[in-house]
Amino acid sequence: MTLSEVEGRLTKEEQEKREHLVKVIKRTKKNVTYKDIENALDMLKDGRFDFTDDALHYIQVLKDSGRNGTIKNYFKAVKFVSYLMMGYKITEAYLLVNPNVADSTDKVLDVMARRYNNSKMVTEIKKLAIVPMWLSHYHIVDDALKVQVELMHNAKSEMVRQKASETVLNYLKRPEDNKLEIDVTVKQDEYTKSLEEAIYKLAKEQKKILSGSVEPDKAEEIINVDILKIEDKEGNG
Repeated sequence: MTLSEVEGRLTKEEQEKREHLVKVIKRTKKNVTYKDIENALDMLKDGRFDFTDDALHYIQVLKDSGRNGTIKNYFKAVKFVSYLMMGYKITEAYLLVNPNVADSTDKVLDVMARRYNNSKMVTEIKKLAIVPMWLSHYHIVDDALKVQVELMHNAKSEMVRQKASETVLNYLKRPEDNKLEIDVTVKQDEYTKSLEEAIYKLAKEQKKILSGSVEPDKAEEIINVDILKIEDKEGNG
C-alpha cells in the first residue's frame, strides 16, 4: 500500500501528522527508505485509534535502536504500549498487534505476550510512557485548590477561612531560589572555620604566655595577622 493510498483514508490533520512523521523518521534512520516507511504507515491506524502522535512521541527509542531497529517493529511496539496505557491486559494488547497468533493456546499466548512485554524496545518505550503520579492526578489537585478557594471566600467559620487562605497561598507561592542561600552558607562555613582556627591559636598562645614560653607582644602579633586574614576573606566574599 502506498503513502497516497493510506493518506486517502485520513483527515487533513492526520495526513499532515503522517507527513511530519515520515520526515522525522527519515532524519532519525538514515538507512531507511521512504518505501520502507510507506509500507509500515498503515500499522498506525486500526480503525478505532490512530497512533501517529505516539510514534512521534517515542521517536528517540527508534533512534537509539540502531540499524537493527526496523520501522515495523517500532510501530508495533508503540501500539502495544499504547494499548497497555489504555488499560488493555498484556495478552489483549499482544493479540491486537499480533492477530496471527490468535489460535495459540492461552498458556502459549501468555508466555509470548510476557516475553514481548519485556523486550528491549517495548521496555524503552514504557520508560517514556510512564506518567508521574502527581501529573496523572493533577486534575484532583486542581479540584482541591478550587475547594480551598471556595472555603476561603464563603466558609462561615473564620478559622476555616484562614486555614483555606493559608493553603491557597502556600500552593500558589512563588518557588524559592535556593542557590543563593547555598552559596551564602558555603561562604559562611569557610568564615566560621577560619574564625575557629584563630580562636584555637589564641587559646594556644595564651597558654604559652601563661607558661612564659612566648612573649605577649609576639603572641599578639600572630593573632592579629590571623584576624586580618579572616576580615580580608569576609570583605572579598
